[in-house]
Amino acid sequence: MRYAKPKHPELRVEVAPVPASWNRSDHADQIMLRDFLDHVETLLAKTPPDASDGALSLSVGLPETKPLISGGNDLDNHLFLLVAR
Repeated sequence: MRYAKPKHPELRVEVAPVPASWNRSDHADQIMLRDFLDHVETLLAKTPPDASDGALSLSVGLPETKPLISGGNDLDNHLFLLVAR
């Protein structure tokens, strides 16, 4: 099977993507992460039932001053907990 872009309409995430955090549960990073995950979960719950192709695409934009593959900014740190949820 080859990858294909999801056929259902794009869902616009209104909360900035937050990378995985393993800080204590009351830490600001964890609070922002929970807000992001809750927001995405709410959006996905509104997805039409026939959109069950199992594909997820997330575009994350970072300022030019932030490296893409170090400092926790690599894409897997943005997707790991989202997919796990």
